[in-house]
Amino acid sequence: MRLSTAVARASRKVKEALSTRHLFDNWHSLIVGYVLAKLGLKNVLKGKIKGYVFEMSPDVFKWFPFWYSHRLVRYIDCVGSTLILDDVRVRLASGVVYDVKAFAEALG
Repeated sequence: MRLSTAVARASRKVKEALSTRHLFDNWHSLIVGYVLAKLGLKNVLKGKIKGYVFEMSPDVFKWFPFWYSHRLVRYIDCVGSTLILDDVRVRLASGVVYDVKAFAEALG
């Protein structure tokens, strides 16, 4: 592979990764977690959107930057155990969505 092609590909991947800042409140930790997952050190990522936290695999997370940077998804919202991609409601199979405030209040 030519150097210019490799640089262009790496640049595109960095831009896609940084696009997650528009989707998730904890985009820093998701990017670090994804890198750790690629190294085999982590297998679950926790995305945070408007006070809700949901778990996803690195294989699922890797598509969000791609979708957003290619304008296939413009926004993500989270209500209860439902993830909303644009106006499409996606019921999460794991059902692991929790409200951070309610979780903190329950713990005292």
